[in-house]
Amino acid sequence: MKKKGMLIFTFLMLLCNTLTMYYVNRALKQEINIYVVQVGRYKEKANAENTWHYRSGDPEDWNNMLYDIYKIANNTEKQIAQAKKLLLMGNGKFWEVLKQIYKEYGAWNENYESLLDELKDSKRTVCYRSVLISENEKKRLLEDVMENPYDLFYYGKYLIKKRELLLQ
Repeated sequence: MKKKGMLIFTFLMLLCNTLTMYYVNRALKQEINIYVVQVGRYKEKANAENTWHYRSGDPEDWNNMLYDIYKIANNTEKQIAQAKKLLLMGNGKFWEVLKQIYKEYGAWNENYESLLDELKDSKRTVCYRSVLISENEKKRLLEDVMENPYDLFYYGKYLIKKRELLLQ
């Protein structure tokens, strides 16, 4: 009898926990929507006053928070748009984020070249070049470095393999 009572008690506790989580998630999604509106108002005000500057390392920067909100809400379309915006603002960590999302949906290969082109056009040189290095895009890196030959001293190590240096 004690085992049966414990089993029933355990089952009821699991049921209560599941119901609680369900309603917490619903409430959280509703809170997220309210929060997005508040963040949007803050953004508009800051932009109007020209006091806003993106801080990529600050998790409380509204752009970073907005990305997190879209991620929590499982809004992939807005998550991609926000990650792309952050990447084009120079936050290189969002290259890997976009890569992962696009790969999940089987769209990485079709977006790869255009994303690199957009990143180059954004004039975020350090971010663009670090992405090229991580993707082993030596041809693009060389083309970009040739626009400012002084950078060749720094980026040369990524353009030439060690074996090539030893053979010469």
